[in-house]
Amino acid sequence: MRIFFYNNVRIFNIYSKQRHLKCTPSRFTAKSLVAFLLHFAFISFAQAQNCGSISPYPCSSLKASLPFELEFYNPVANTIQDSNNLGTGFTMVQNYSGTRLAQDGLPTFSNIPGYSKYNLRMANGRLHITSGKGLSFLNSNNQINALGVQVDTYNKIEIIAYITNPFNGNEDQQAGIWFGLNDKTYLKLNISANKIELRKEVNDLSTKTPGSKNPDQRVTGTISGLEAQNVGLKLIIDPVSNTASAFYTVDKGSTYTNVGAGYPAPALNISDMGLTNTSVYTGVYASYRNGASPVVYSFDRFQIKKSLQFDLSAYNFELADNAALNTVAGTVKATATDGSTASYSIISGNSNNNLSINSGTGQIVVSKKLNYHTQSVYNLKVLAAAGQLKDTSIVKLNITPGQTMPDFNGISWGTTASQPYKISEAQGEVVNNKLYSFGGFDSQKTTFTPTKRAYKYDPVTNKWTSIADLPHTPNGEGFGGVTHAGITNDGTDIYMAGGYTSHSSGTGQTFGVQQVWKYNVAANTYSKLPDLPIRIAAGQLEYLNGKLYHIGGTNAARTQDLGNNYELDLNNLAAGWKTRAPLPNPRQHAGSAVFEGKIYYIGGQRGHDSQLVTSKDVHRYDPASDTWTKMANLPAPGNNGLGHISSSVVIAGNRIIVFGGEAVQHASTNMVSAYSPATNSWTSLSPLPQARFSGVAALLNGVLYYTGGSKTNSTFKGIPVSMANTRSMAASFAPDGLNASEPFSVKKMTVFPNPAVNNTVNLQLENFGINEKVKITVTDSFGKIIQQENCTTNDKGIADISFVPKVSLSKNTYMIKAETATGSCMNKLIVP
Repeated sequence: MRIFFYNNVRIFNIYSKQRHLKCTPSRFTAKSLVAFLLHFAFISFAQAQNCGSISPYPCSSLKASLPFELEFYNPVANTIQDSNNLGTGFTMVQNYSGTRLAQDGLPTFSNIPGYSKYNLRMANGRLHITSGKGLSFLNSNNQINALGVQVDTYNKIEIIAYITNPFNGNEDQQAGIWFGLNDKTYLKLNISANKIELRKEVNDLSTKTPGSKNPDQRVTGTISGLEAQNVGLKLIIDPVSNTASAFYTVDKGSTYTNVGAGYPAPALNISDMGLTNTSVYTGVYASYRNGASPVVYSFDRFQIKKSLQFDLSAYNFELADNAALNTVAGTVKATATDGSTASYSIISGNSNNNLSINSGTGQIVVSKKLNYHTQSVYNLKVLAAAGQLKDTSIVKLNITPGQTMPDFNGISWGTTASQPYKISEAQGEVVNNKLYSFGGFDSQKTTFTPTKRAYKYDPVTNKWTSIADLPHTPNGEGFGGVTHAGITNDGTDIYMAGGYTSHSSGTGQTFGVQQVWKYNVAANTYSKLPDLPIRIAAGQLEYLNGKLYHIGGTNAARTQDLGNNYELDLNNLAAGWKTRAPLPNPRQHAGSAVFEGKIYYIGGQRGHDSQLVTSKDVHRYDPASDTWTKMANLPAPGNNGLGHISSSVVIAGNRIIVFGGEAVQHASTNMVSAYSPATNSWTSLSPLPQARFSGVAALLNGVLYYTGGSKTNSTFKGIPVSMANTRSMAASFAPDGLNASEPFSVKKMTVFPNPAVNNTVNLQLENFGINEKVKITVTDSFGKIIQQENCTTNDKGIADISFVPKVSLSKNTYMIKAETATGSCMNKLIVP
């Protein structure tokens, strides 16, 4: 038979015979029964989950997140319980290393020796501790109910506890704050006999000599009337100076008095205690020590906070990727308890320095163009510093897609300004809605020789402008440049890796180099980056999460197709290129794109010249898992694949678009195909006006472009359209007064993209008079003129015009009218 007692009431007689249980109730109340069941459940939990001998909870749950505060009004789940099974908020009870005093009875649970729950009672915003006789002092280590939490000490912290009407006795009765590793090495800040004492003990050693020269004690004189006050104790731990300072207040924290004010060194040196830059325990305790009977101490608050503390340990912000430079993503703030001003910096997670922080205000701002596809989340670690005070916080910035291009199933192709020279195998990228084209084979030479010429195309002015020559070596008067280089951009600058470079003779080419260059768009200059591990050409280069990835290609001897995958961290250039999982089907002359954080390696070829075999394979690379996945095949003529598309792939809305390509040697295609990552499927779009390969494709202000390739310099301009809406988009009106029986060409205006994608308005006028002056007027739905522009048609009666409205266009339907002396036409622009 086993008899269970709860609060001195016999609850159950339990009989056991041959593994059968019989439970018979004895005298109890319903309230006693509920309390017993909770008590019994707590015992079971403690036995199953306890953290050693100090807690009934897992060790991982003991640490306090700062700021930490207990006010003892409401119970806290999964914390040390009082006599009424209310969670006190503390997560552990310090164990004792000595022998428990008989006056303190038996522990509530044998596996947590220092815990006596019936000495704890939480009520009306106070935690009442009926003190035990035991105490941790020198080799007398038998303190019970030293309640606490685990805390990190990498930053300067403050521990505060308030005690209401502390007992004034002369038998070492005391209560206060404890802070330490165990009951042998600790600090105690307590109230005893109306004095405030800070005491240090290391491995059961502490100097007892009284006076100002005691290195282990700071104590005040007797403070009259302290027993009638709400006394606040503050313990400050400084890991930089390795000191502990003690203060007290009797006016709710308005003023604090330094406990060590009368000492040559007010703070204690704790450098020999192992309490800083680690994890320790801290909390409250009480003891009646040499007194004749227990004393009840009432704590009405317990706090732990950093001396410099961020308002939040983690911030969450969100920003669209079309946010302008210097847009504020969010603001962090840290407050110092001494009133000093914090300065801020980003210490990690700032991929490619795309963001910056105002050191004075804590505003996190956009410093480079963001792109949802190349990085959708930034996890920044932000530092606040005020003198020697420091704190860190995590900022999670989620990047969302800005205005996205709507799906389309057709392209209305035309032509626009040609490049200055015919070109093939050039490399191209788009930055700030301008197309940059670099190198390629020099059409001014009779051999396959790279050129160092580079150009920028502006769709607004419809002009190509030369930019700084390529820096690839060898380089000199009449020679230099590159073809077959991998190329990518980070939204601000452009990168090139590998390729074929010019011979120093000015004719011919070198198959494969290790050179990597960065084109600084704003400065129109180049910077050298770490070389690739091997000589390589015809591979693909992509930017993702602050890193460059060079994938595939061919070796310098052109005898081997490569699947090599190299990664360069732009925030750690000194580390150089690292090897990642190789491309499953090694190949070169492919296309690629980054979509929603993954790299798509599209098509390509094996072998060269008459021996080349093109591929339909599409593989997706996930840098997070360093794995490749086979995706739906690329559409291509017959059984062939497509190669020579290295700069002919763009992202348009929710799809990846591939333009042209080479199916077999010297046989190009005009196919245009759209891949949907969401459905892993391909759709055919309106083909290019001519078959092309090795050209450069771009999406500028919602308009598609394909320039050069196949030894040409012409540029195709494609307006995305939805076939079902083609008629409405091409809506036009006949000139006033024209005889309906007379033959005429209807003036036509196309507005694109429509609905609008960004703030740029693009128009194409057709069937107007030759070199005819046209006035463009934009009005809102109420007829109010928003803007007027002027243009002149070319010798074919065509005009292309792009302009940015002087005022931002709000959600509305706008009318655009093109007027000339011979008539007009109109169309709508929808701003969603």
